[in-house]
Amino acid sequence: RNERIARTGTILACSTVIYNDLYLRLVRGQRTSGVEAAADDRAALSTSAVERHHEPSEPHTPHARHVTDRDVWINRGIALVIGALVIRLALAIEDIFKALDLAYGFLSGCVFVPVVAAFFLRRVSPRAGLWALLLSMIGVAGTMVFGESGTAASMFGEEAAVDWAIGGNYPIMIGMAIGVLVYTVFTLVDPHKHLANVDVDAGDALPPADAAKDGVHA
Repeated sequence: RNERIARTGTILACSTVIYNDLYLRLVRGQRTSGVEAAADDRAALSTSAVERHHEPSEPHTPHARHVTDRDVWINRGIALVIGALVIRLALAIEDIFKALDLAYGFLSGCVFVPVVAAFFLRRVSPRAGLWALLLSMIGVAGTMVFGESGTAASMFGEEAAVDWAIGGNYPIMIGMAIGVLVYTVFTLVDPHKHLANVDVDAGDALPPADAAKDGVHA
């Protein structure tokens, strides 16, 4: 039962991230969703339509209800697509150890560079992080396909082909190299940078030190 709850929570978390970070920003052009939108989506997914209809605090506005219902169904559709994709991958990959190697390869080769850069750089570019994740994912997947298809074995031999397949070192190394290159280039050319560890959706810089002191004394 705990594993089922964990799987469901993971799928809902993935759908919420895709909805807020990709759909709202790229499709609808909203840049002020923030943490409130994610919390509202999670609450809407866990609350039935009848319960939300009888909530006294909900504003009785037809347009707002229509937008809320549409957003909830879009989020549910994303969760359905992710769930179907996970089931398809589970049926295709019968070896649990190969599935772990596959997940570790994408996690290390795609996520490591943007996360470390966000920790250590003073000003970061969200667009650079997104493109680094996308292109490094393509690099990791392409390298794994190159190793699993037998092309690497025909070119470099059976022993060397192991490093190109799932669980090898080359997919992770190539993904990291692509991530570093893409993140560096986009960070240099992107004028829309933000201070690290600051709410990106707020769009405002930190207040000056004098203003902060005045606010505390007030």
